[in-house]
Order: sequence, then structure tokens, then C-alpha cells
Amino acid sequence: MGPDGTLGLVSPAHADAAAKPLDTEAWLGSPGFVQRIRARLGTRATLFAIVAVSAGARLAIALMTAAPWISPDEWKSAELARSLIQSGQLRVWDTDWPALTSGPLYAAVISPAYLLGTENAYLVIKAINAGLMSLAAIPAYYLARRIVAREAALFAAFLALLVPSMVYTTKVMTENLAYPLFLAAVMAIVRVLEQPSLARQAVVLGLMPVIFLTRAELIVMLPIYVASVGLALLLDTRAEAGRTGAPSLVRRLTAYRATWFALLGSLGLFVAALLLAGRSPAELLGSYDSLPTRIRLTAAPKWLLYQAAEIDLASGVIPFAAFGVITVLVLRRELVDRSVRLFVATSLAAFVGFMTLAGVYETVDRPFPHLFERYVFYVMPLFFVAFVLWIERGSPRPRGWTPVIAAIAGLLPAVIPYATVLNGREWGVSSSTPSLVPWALLHVILDTEWILVATVLALCVGFALLFLRIPNGKASVLKMTLVASLWLVTLVVGAANTAVANIAAGVADPQRDWIDRAIGPDAYVGALWARVETRGENAPYSILEAQFFNKSVRAVYELGDPVRPGLPGRPVVERAGALVLADGSTAGDDLGLRFLVADPALRVGGTEIARSAKSHLVLYRISGPVRIARISIAGRESLKGPPR
Repeated sequence: MGPDGTLGLVSPAHADAAAKPLDTEAWLGSPGFVQRIRARLGTRATLFAIVAVSAGARLAIALMTAAPWISPDEWKSAELARSLIQSGQLRVWDTDWPALTSGPLYAAVISPAYLLGTENAYLVIKAINAGLMSLAAIPAYYLARRIVAREAALFAAFLALLVPSMVYTTKVMTENLAYPLFLAAVMAIVRVLEQPSLARQAVVLGLMPVIFLTRAELIVMLPIYVASVGLALLLDTRAEAGRTGAPSLVRRLTAYRATWFALLGSLGLFVAALLLAGRSPAELLGSYDSLPTRIRLTAAPKWLLYQAAEIDLASGVIPFAAFGVITVLVLRRELVDRSVRLFVATSLAAFVGFMTLAGVYETVDRPFPHLFERYVFYVMPLFFVAFVLWIERGSPRPRGWTPVIAAIAGLLPAVIPYATVLNGREWGVSSSTPSLVPWALLHVILDTEWILVATVLALCVGFALLFLRIPNGKASVLKMTLVASLWLVTLVVGAANTAVANIAAGVADPQRDWIDRAIGPDAYVGALWARVETRGENAPYSILEAQFFNKSVRAVYELGDPVRPGLPGRPVVERAGALVLADGSTAGDDLGLRFLVADPALRVGGTEIARSAKSHLVLYRISGPVRIARISIAGRESLKGPPR
């Protein structure tokens, strides 16, 4: 406590020597553990070691992922990358695609993997992912380093690599690049708030299109930046009220004039371009162009609450509560260090921004309602930084506020509609919510929702009580509890992911590039999808995996139900005994294929070239129009007769 009764903070970035010695036992449960490592390796080498070990561990987990299975995301990213390296164009299944909102920067980063061939590319992409996502530890460290000592910052960086969503390193998905870029953007915003120089503002503004091109949903970083500036200015003005020579709010705002001019100028150019082109703003949403008409804003508060509850549970409750306490201490001016104020301003803006994004998006009607942890997990390292700060400052528990914050953190996960979101999908829950995978498995075991909720409540209340009662001298209990809970979730999610990937791979040929081997990778092959009733629910993986691992399979034609929603399959219909295109200006045209891969049950009229018994697919050479036998196909009337 300072002489005025506040919890003053000397910034460790400038005064490590003046800082109170850390309780070294508290950081990893072993006296002097971090200090001994850092003394031997140095801080930068230790940080590099954390990144390297994480990348190696994540790659080892990824190697157990036999095949992609998150559709349409993995197929979109892979196809954009493959198309970019092969033709310089951004296409999916040989179809023009609104790539602007589909992560073209991530596609560009992984595209060189396809120089090694389609089969090898999948392995290389997973290696790239493991390295990319593990790099998040670096901005996480430097962000924490502004408000805590080195050992604490290293621990925060370590925690940032234990978030359950790190499982996306096994996926061909944009999160792998978006996660470290988000933390880099937060770091850049904090630096601007510290000193709004023209150069620092230019860095933040330059990062905005970069993160948008990585993952379109991260456009939310633009309002987060503006909100961070506003919150920081209000907190600074309030903290310095009455101080002689303190600048006014207007003067503080003027320091960001480069930001305001850039934002207003960009908005003006954007509107002018739309007017001149006669286009609707919705067109710029690309594949999400219909989204604005499907959002139900009246339902947003409910889903926002659910999403906040889920991220509380995902982070392990204790960091969520610590973030709440640190925020209260800043607002009450009991933590007076300006660097802490700026961290809280940015973190609050990010938390509200991402919760709002997910809460609004979750209101869209869909067959399987679910929470979107993959949209919000980015903020979890901010909770971890607040957690290490809270411990370093002596685990302060402001009277009156701490019990309320702990109760909210402990009880909030009970409001999640488990019966709705644990919907029996791939992981037992949507692939967008990895932290709920253990609970989805437990839900199957317990088979009763109220027992599941009681179990969640008991665990979370237990975490909240630890937060309330454990003294600072025993902080290692909190840290090891947090590490253990995050690691346990990581193991369960990894095992579930491996199981689902094995199902997807189980319908594929051991030589997954068997089509390329038969006719060469430069041939043009169409894949014909029709749901054969005897094949079961995993039948789509046969076509999807054949397309993913064979360069020659360029397009997918769909007779009846689509192979997967969100992918640009080409609908076909039978007319005069032959299959023709069903939609658009080419409706009625012949498919024009020389090679076709299809389920043998369709009895395609052509010459068999190669067969994969395991995937139930046959590669045919076609002469003339594509004809099939008349069989029972889901989504269509029963057809009869031999191919003609």
C-alpha cells in the first residue's frame, strides 16, 4: 500500500530493481525454477524455448490428426492456398470465391506448402500452424512485461499457449495466424495509448487491414481501437483531475488526430466507391452477404451472456475473476500506475467488442445453435496477464467487490444452455467451442442435464472459493490449479480431435493421392456427390478427402443434397438420361468432363480407371455426357434403369 492507501505500482519495465522480490515458489511450484532457467538461458532464450517447445508439442498432436474434418473452413482455406500457388488466383473448387472475407493472407502464408505436392502439403501446413500459433507467446510476453516483472510475464506467455483453441493448429484454419496477430495488435494499441506518436498510430492503422485479411471477423479490432482510446482518455483525465498543468480531454483527443483523419478519410472513400460503383455494402461481406438479414438483435443480450459465461469457464474462472478485480481497482483508483490503466482500457474494449461480435452472430438461426469460442478466445491471454498482475500485487481483494466478482465468476457458467449447445455434433459440441468438449463427453456419461450443470457449478464455485481464500503466500496453488485445468482440457480436446479425424480418414484410401497417381495431378477430374443411403453419415468424407488430397480433383458436382453447406458444389440434375448443370447461366449444359470420380453404387457410364475400395469411390474415363444408373438418392425421387 502506498502512503495514500492506494495500491501503487512501480512499472517493472523501468524499475525492476525497486520491485518487490517475487515468491519464486509461486510460479511453477518449485523454488527458483523460472529464475534458474532464465539465469541459464536469458529472458529472450527462455521465451524462444517456450515458443519452440509449444510448436513441437502442437506439431506432435497435429501429426495424430489424420485428415481434415471441419467443413467448410478447412476446405476453403486449403483450396484458396492451392489455387493461389498454382494459378495466382483465389478460387475454391475451380469457382470464383469472395476471398476478401475468407482469410486470403493466411492462404498466402500456407500456399508454399503446395509446392511439395498435395499429400505433403497437409503435413507442412500443420507444421506452419504449430509455429504460427505458438508465436502468440511473444506479444503476450511483451504485453505483460509492461505491467509485471519478467518471470510473471513469462508465465503469462506460457498460459497463452494453453488455451483450448490451440487445437486449431491441427486445422487448415485462419485462427493460426489471427491469434498472434491479434495480440500484436493489442500490444500496438497499448503503445499508442502510452505515447500517441504519428509512427505508433501508423503501425496500428496499418495492422487493421492485415488482421482483416487474415480473418474477416477481426474487423472488430477497429472499433476496439477507438474504444480503447476513449476509455484510456477518460481514465487518464479522471486520474489527473485537479493536477496543475494536466491536459484537457479535448487536447488529449487532438493527439490522435492522425487516427481520426485516417478513419474518417477511409470511411469517405469507402462510401464514395460504393456510390460510384452502385454496389450495396452487403456485397463486401462476401460469403456473409446475407448475414445482416438473419441477425435477431432482440436475442443478442441472452447470447452475449451465454458467451461471457463460456469464456469464463474456458479460462478457468480464476483469471476471469482476477481481471474483474484488477478492473475494479483501476476504476477505484487503487491501482494508480498508468500502464495498468492503459492495459485495462484496452482489455475492457477487447472483451466487450468480442463478446458483442459473438453474441450478435449467435442470434442467427441455424440447425444447431452454438457458442462461438473461436471468435472470442483471443481475449483469454488478457485475463492471464491480469491474473499474474493480481498475484504480483499481493492478491488484493477489495472489500465488498471481491465476493461479488468471485460469485459472478463462479456462478456464471451455470447459465450456459448445455442442452442446446451440447448437440452431439463432431466433438459432441460444435467445432467452434473446443472448451466444452470435456463437458460434452461428460454429458453423454451422465445423460442428465441437471447433474451436468451441478457438476459444472461445483467445479466453478470451487475455483471461485480458491480465488477468495488462498493467501498470496500460497499463490502456487492457484497457478498450478489453473495450469492443470487448462492442460486437462487440452488433452481431452486433443484426444477427441484425433478420434474425429480418424473417422474422416477412415473412409479414405491409404494412398490418399490415388487419383493423381492414376492419371497425373494435372488432369481435370470432377467428383460426383449423391447421398447413397447405404453408405451412412460419414459418406461425405469420401468425396471431401478425395478432393482435398488430389490436385486433379478440381470441382464437385452435387446430385441432390449438397456434400456440405458453405462449399461451392455445382448442382446437377438428370435430363434426357444425362446429368447437366442445374443453376445459373450454364443451366442445362453438359458437364464436359473426361474424368469423373464417384461412388460405384451410382453405376456411372464410363470406363473404370482406378478404384478405392475403402472410400467406395471409382475413377472413370467419360466419353460424352455423364450418365448414371437410376438408384435411390437422398433428396431426389428414386431413379431406375441402367446407364445409357
